[in-house]
Amino acid sequence: MSNAEAALATAIRELVRAEVAGQVAAALADRAPRELLTTAEAADAAKVTAATVRRWIAAGKLPEHRAGREVRVRRADLDALLLRGARALPPRAGTPEELAAARFAVR
Repeated sequence: MSNAEAALATAIRELVRAEVAGQVAAALADRAPRELLTTAEAADAAKVTAATVRRWIAAGKLPEHRAGREVRVRRADLDALLLRGARALPPRAGTPEELAAARFAVR
């Protein structure tokens, strides 16, 4: 692939990314930003189980809003979680060998 072809491919890739991001932002802006969902409604919207939504809440990935025993999540928070990826891993603390050596250091 020549430099001109590579530059064209890069430009097209960036154009598609920008267009998709704009369309996603426009679609999300149409939704009510303060819309509150039950865990069942959030699960239905995300195509996961209610238990998964509760795990996201417990892990701190999805903020919750409580009214007594009732738990709600904002649609905007759910959408943001889905956009960035619910399975995003936390930063690594080291290799398994490094973690084991630190935890089980012989003194």
